[in-house]
Amino acid sequence: MLGIGLSFGNIMTSALASLPDAENGDGNAIQNTLQQFSGAVGTSVISAIVAASQRNHQLSLTQTTAAGTQHALVVLVVVLAAELVIVAMTLPRHRRA
Repeated sequence: MLGIGLSFGNIMTSALASLPDAENGDGNAIQNTLQQFSGAVGTSVISAIVAASQRNHQLSLTQTTAAGTQHALVVLVVVLAAELVIVAMTLPRHRRA
């Protein structure tokens, strides 16, 4: 959550700066909608991973929940790494004079 708080305002400002003034309201609405949708999808995917892990009836519920949350963390770290690679590849290159 700290990362979201530190980065979201900058991302939104940077994205809206590329739009004409007349379209800033629409851009703001789209970004907020996508943020809500992404949060809902992420929560659903992580919940599905934990629930799938809890279906293992050979272990206790506590053990399967712990394993599910570990698997979910791995998925989140992989998604984060992929996102960082994509962002690094798409950032404009600045040349020093």
